[in-house]
Amino acid sequence: GGGIYNAGTLTLTNSTVSENTATDLFGGRGGGIYNEGSLTLTNSTVSGNKAGSGGGILNGGTLTLTNSTVSGNTGCGIDNGGSLTLTNSTVSGNTGGGISNSGGTLTLTNSTVSGNTGGGIFNSNRGTLTLTNSTVSGNKAGRGGGIYNIGSGTLTLINSTVSGNTATGEYGGGGIANAGSANLSFSTITNNQATSGGGGIRIYSGAVKVKGVILANNTSQSGTGPECSGSLISHGYNLIKNIADCDFTVHPTDILNKDPLLGPLADNGGPTKTHLPAANSPVLDRVPHQECTAL
Repeated sequence: GGGIYNAGTLTLTNSTVSENTATDLFGGRGGGIYNEGSLTLTNSTVSGNKAGSGGGILNGGTLTLTNSTVSGNTGCGIDNGGSLTLTNSTVSGNTGGGISNSGGTLTLTNSTVSGNTGGGIFNSNRGTLTLTNSTVSGNKAGRGGGIYNIGSGTLTLINSTVSGNTATGEYGGGGIANAGSANLSFSTITNNQATSGGGGIRIYSGAVKVKGVILANNTSQSGTGPECSGSLISHGYNLIKNIADCDFTVHPTDILNKDPLLGPLADNGGPTKTHLPAANSPVLDRVPHQECTAL
């Protein structure tokens, strides 16, 4: 806890925690804040801190961020092993990853994880990760540039965007790399790239269920699985632009090998940046009202 160590109940409002360093035998933990109690940040910033793990915040308790920013920290933006909730918040430009969730519960709503080196979100060790109305963009890692779900982790993606992330290693997964359980609903996975397979999604193992998902314009330098590599389980109303190396049973409502005609990642009036479909996009008005239920 280079800046703050909390084992009680702490609330920070309109505050800044910056330029702190944690050092110990393990390389330092919680450069900005080390929380083992109950911590609430509102309209606050944690930036420019440094530690071996949890450069911005290390959380082993209960942590809630609202309208807050965790940026430019070294040693991961937030390292979570407890309960972490982000609402209307941003985790960006951190080195060592944006958020690491090991065995904890991580929930993001109306939030952005962008421009982090070492990956956007790493979910492992039976961790639970849920993103709703959120965007994961422009992150970079060896594998799972946007989201890396492994170690019996559970990933739920609802009304969210995974865009412009990069995986540079041999295992791929530019947007998402999965070796756990994943349910993806009404979300867009686009413009991600991988050196090897799975520009959009790389599935090593586990069940990946998709419903109302746009999977398009992703690339793989190896030429294997530009959109996805591995087995998907379709629950209908998906658009997959290039089905090469995507192994799945086609649902009658799926749209295959067509361009969704998406605009650039931009502010389109929602809580985070999104890709607006053109007026003549084949994805518009495709899902009946009664089917607008997440997996």
